[in-house]
Amino acid sequence: MRASRTVLVVSLALAPLAPACTCQRPENVDAKKRMSEPPPPDPSVQAAAEKLAVDELTDPKVLDRIMRMDGGEMAARLTSFGFTAEGNLTFGRGEQPAMRSAEKTRVVQGPPRADGGDGDFAVEVVTGDGSEQRLAYVNEIFFLKNNNGKWRMSRDPDGERHAYRSDALAVWKSFYDLFKHALKVEKIGDGRQDGREVIKYRLTVADRGAEARAAGAKEPPLPVGPDGGPAEEPAEVKRTRMRDRMAKWRERAKPAGGAGELWIDAATAVPSYVRFDGKLVVGDAPDPAQLAVKLEQRISDIGKNHQVPMPKDAIEEVRRQKMPVHVRELLEEGGAVDPLPRDAGPGGSVTKGGGKKSGKAGELPDDADPE
Repeated sequence: MRASRTVLVVSLALAPLAPACTCQRPENVDAKKRMSEPPPPDPSVQAAAEKLAVDELTDPKVLDRIMRMDGGEMAARLTSFGFTAEGNLTFGRGEQPAMRSAEKTRVVQGPPRADGGDGDFAVEVVTGDGSEQRLAYVNEIFFLKNNNGKWRMSRDPDGERHAYRSDALAVWKSFYDLFKHALKVEKIGDGRQDGREVIKYRLTVADRGAEARAAGAKEPPLPVGPDGGPAEEPAEVKRTRMRDRMAKWRERAKPAGGAGELWIDAATAVPSYVRFDGKLVVGDAPDPAQLAVKLEQRISDIGKNHQVPMPKDAIEEVRRQKMPVHVRELLEEGGAVDPLPRDAGPGGSVTKGGGKKSGKAGELPDDADPE
């Protein structure tokens, strides 16, 4: 018995040792690779690389693609520019006082940074009642100011500045969405704007207001009261009523004429000039609602070295946001990387199972557990 056991031990001792496996799971390898790679490219910059047919805006798909450029794509295509716009909207019904809205917008976009990052820019929006909003993105810091308040600054980790810039540059786009179903686009020739070649188009909207008025004549009169509803009604009932009413507006709104002009920068496919004056009639009652819009916007000084100054007396905006301290632990929990041995924290040391064992206060834990 003892001899056979000795032979077995000797055989095991002389057997070649199997190499330790150092391979990792494919998902861990992929995760590490993603962590070492640069961030994905900006979608707006990728969109700006697309070649667009500036001579084919009579095609609704091409027209919609160009009219829906966001601010990031426009900045990537033009590199730098100045933008001004003025829009006016009037909404009323019969003898009721009309609701009026006016807005002036100004944008200055500086050239991209040397590392290819977003360039500095500033936005200023002033409404007809005197309210104003200003913002600036300078040296990778986002500044915001409302009315007579002070400038506030933030590192803008969520990219809020992109939405503000896109909204400021979307004056025509907001009106285009109202009229595009009835908009007729006709090419009228080539021209030049600030020394750059442009393609010019005429914009027209047919007058179908009579259809909306005829449909409205078949509807009952609207109830008397605020917003066309009872003087007193629960908030939930009002929300439901207004939602249903707005749905009918979309169905019963008809274009009541319109005209304008659209210029497209030939080199970048960006709309460089828009002028439009149009009306909508909503046949939701015998006394139909009418909406009138008027706007003019222009892009100028393309490619120039615009400088955006740092706002004075800015107050830093405090953001209390918890940030991960032990980043690797989060990756280990997700299975992205293999776990490492833990150093003990205050009052505890790491056990072989990965947990902590208690220690006496004031004592340093052992480096390893006793065998």
